[in-house]
Amino acid sequence: KQWYQRRVAITAGAYKPTHQYCAMFIVHFIVLLTSVQTQAAQQNSDVLEPPPLTPLHDCPEELSDLQLLIREESLSIREEMFTILGGRSLGESYLLDTVKELANEVRQLQQLIRTNQDTVAGQLNEVQANEERILEETARCTEMIDLARSEVRLISHHKRTWQNSTHSPAYFPDFVVDGVYTRQQDQNGANPIAHTFSTDRNQVLMIDLGERFKIHTIKVWNKINFDDNMLGVYVYADETLVGGVAENQALYNFDVRDGVFARKVYLKQSRADWLNALEVQVFGTGPYGEDEML
Repeated sequence: KQWYQRRVAITAGAYKPTHQYCAMFIVHFIVLLTSVQTQAAQQNSDVLEPPPLTPLHDCPEELSDLQLLIREESLSIREEMFTILGGRSLGESYLLDTVKELANEVRQLQQLIRTNQDTVAGQLNEVQANEERILEETARCTEMIDLARSEVRLISHHKRTWQNSTHSPAYFPDFVVDGVYTRQQDQNGANPIAHTFSTDRNQVLMIDLGERFKIHTIKVWNKINFDDNMLGVYVYADETLVGGVAENQALYNFDVRDGVFARKVYLKQSRADWLNALEVQVFGTGPYGEDEML
């Protein structure tokens, strides 16, 4: 009865339906039907049956009105939700929120990139400044090296030596580059000499300079009691003939023509005789690379 009176009131416009009222209305209706069915099931069989409820199909107008009311309330709810969401559907709102989050992340990444770019730019500037300083230091060192290389100096002191035979007791080839060449008669002690053992032709004494140098001068010091052993000796800078010995004297100076580069200096005895010397001094500039030997 209450449901019917309220329906009539709603139809007449006495009540303005709301979402809450519509939901309560449906719940009351369901509870009423459930209560009636439960009471009927609990009655004994000898009790008279209550008069049956009016079937729902007997009131088609009421059902139609109720369906229309529910449809209108559903549309009203959808309109309100649409308005709350700013004119967007739930899917559109979710997508829009997702896009906003992604846009925010992109902005954060862009800011991070700009910060890193500034840091990298600062580091690059520092590296360039260091590179400029290194280049300046390198240029300065190169100038010093070029200056040192251009100075004519002794380049044979304590370099590696070799001879094809050695006279006893100990006339080693290293003695010609030891820097000792006094005028004392002590070739077996404080003033040692290099001396080959064989008297065959082509006795050789070699000095290895270690690198290629531009040869300026070669000095050969004869032993104190010099004899004919130096006669016939030729001096080479690698394969270039520098000069030869034609007479006995204490010191032989061989000026080398310009543009002679060599790594090794040779004394070669062309006669069948010993080869001996007190000291051999090689003066020059360098060292130089293959592309610098012009």
